[in-house]
Amino acid sequence: PLDVCKTLLNTQENVALSLANISGRLSGMANAFRTVYQLNGLAGYFKGIQARVVYQMPSTAISWSVYEFFKYFLTKRQLENRAPY
Repeated sequence: PLDVCKTLLNTQENVALSLANISGRLSGMANAFRTVYQLNGLAGYFKGIQARVVYQMPSTAISWSVYEFFKYFLTKRQLENRAPY
């Protein structure tokens, strides 16, 4: 939802503004939320969610994989360097 409103604010899409009977420019997130709701209802906040998920999945998988690898590597290294009791 925030991404949809942010994109509307950044692009100031003329077609969307004219459909919502807004002349000039949108300013502020409250106006953007109102405009998205007027144009598409509740479903409008979730437009483009498939593209966002496809975009985010690989980067999240890579980040978590690298994190888990280094966590394993550092833990294993600490255990190997411990003095035996």
